[in-house]
Amino acid sequence: MPSLRNPKWTRDETILALDVYFKTHIPQFSPTNPYVIELSEVLNTLPIHPPESRTVTFRNPAGIYMKLCNFLRCDSSYTNEGFTGLPNGSHLEFEVWEEYSTNQNYLSKVAAA
Repeated sequence: MPSLRNPKWTRDETILALDVYFKTHIPQFSPTNPYVIELSEVLNTLPIHPPESRTVTFRNPAGIYMKLCNFLRCDSSYTNEGFTGLPNGSHLEFEVWEEYSTNQNYLSKVAAA
């Protein structure tokens, strides 16, 4: 029976999303942001997950937007009392944040590779 959920995000996908997080200013997070749309297109062309494991919403701009909001939980510099990020996320987001958030130049190089 096919899964009704998209596959979990991989480390590589999460690194690409974090790079977009830092390229996109927080108030500009939206599914219509050009960086968000571009990442959606890139992730949909990568052969990381087989097509049969994907739903119609696989890594769409709305899902990319949600992933960016997940990083707000990790970002101590973000201080909007009305919104602190989405409550559910993965441990992988924290791991990638810890590894790359203090060296965004290196993150961009890794993401470009």
